[in-house]
Amino acid sequence: MSLLCLGFRAAGLLPAEGLLPMTIAVILALSTYTQTLFGLDGDDGMIRYGLLPIRGWQILAAKDVPFILLCVLMTAPLAPGPGLAAALAALVTGHHASVTHHGKQVHWRFSSGVSFAMSIFQVALICAAAAAVHSIPVVLALCAGVYAWFTWWHGRELQQQLHQLQ
Repeated sequence: MSLLCLGFRAAGLLPAEGLLPMTIAVILALSTYTQTLFGLDGDDGMIRYGLLPIRGWQILAAKDVPFILLCVLMTAPLAPGPGLAAALAALVTGHHASVTHHGKQVHWRFSSGVSFAMSIFQVALICAAAAAVHSIPVVLALCAGVYAWFTWWHGRELQQQLHQLQ
């Protein structure tokens, strides 16, 4: 979808009004990963995380970096600022779902086991963050701050869970 938009934009066929909706669509397509960050790790993976000499927020951040880089790359031809804000919003809600619900992720499936209400909340937050940054670019700093705080908060919860496994 991003490559098609790049082609349309290069040809002058994608109006400026279409950049934000297409950015949101790209992030929504990628956002299901954030709800099951530990889905493929299983119980053994969680035990390994507990043995690492790093904090919970660092584990979450290490899982977030590839997602953020992919989102920035995929939204670069569209609206990268709102794309980054939407990616951070997806991770904020995704951290809650990933840490509180350790469901197993089936290989080659998008997502499994996350509540419909949490998914709707994630969609709304992604849209709101992207639209806010599109209108007022400085809001990106607020999105980054909220992301950092929630990563720290859910990292604490993750660390407590990992200590209970040991």
